[in-house]
Amino acid sequence: MTIAGVSHKVPEPFLVMATQNPIETEGTYPLPEAQVDRFMMKVLVDYPSEEEEFVVAQRVTGAPVQVQAVASMGQLAELQQECRKVYVDPSLMQYAVRLVSATRRPAQYGLADIAKYLSFGASPRATIGLIEGARAMASCAAAPTRCRKT
Repeated sequence: MTIAGVSHKVPEPFLVMATQNPIETEGTYPLPEAQVDRFMMKVLVDYPSEEEEFVVAQRVTGAPVQVQAVASMGQLAELQQECRKVYVDPSLMQYAVRLVSATRRPAQYGLADIAKYLSFGASPRATIGLIEGARAMASCAAAPTRCRKT
């Protein structure tokens, strides 16, 4: 990672998560498309249901809970390596390529009417993200105990 021209070694595996709040954005600046492109996923989170909000309020205003690690850095690295071993049929890889390509040239795929909604097409990183995400999901489906949902 480079900050102000100085490179820093980061641990493996390395993950960046960011939040973006559409309200109260004063003092924050939108990322350039080239930086947004480096995020594999964007998860839109709506307001919680009343039940979910009650649980949030209970947890935040209640006694502190001791957080326990569910995996070590080594275990995460092993999971990444296991996911890389999952077979992806070339036809599925080609599908991912075509799907991403359709965001760049929608008319070529019979989707000319959506072109007005696209500012930029997805980059090759999107293809890689689709394939790696699919591998991870397939790995979890094959061995659910390996991928505990919390």
